[in-house]
Amino acid sequence: MFKYNIGFPILLFVTITLKQFFFNNYINWIDNIGLSILVFLFYNFWEWSKKSYQWHKDKN
Repeated sequence: MFKYNIGFPILLFVTITLKQFFFNNYINWIDNIGLSILVFLFYNFWEWSKKSYQWHKDKN
């Protein structure tokens, strides 16, 4: 489950890091890593909640 959900946070991390490098000439590593982790956790929670709903719906 986690390997399918890791692509978007990594892409977000790379995009934000490159944007900061080219336009600001400095990179906020902690902010970029923290945002990527939060997106990963939120996306996994979102997918997990949809699976729980599907399980409950199939149970009836």
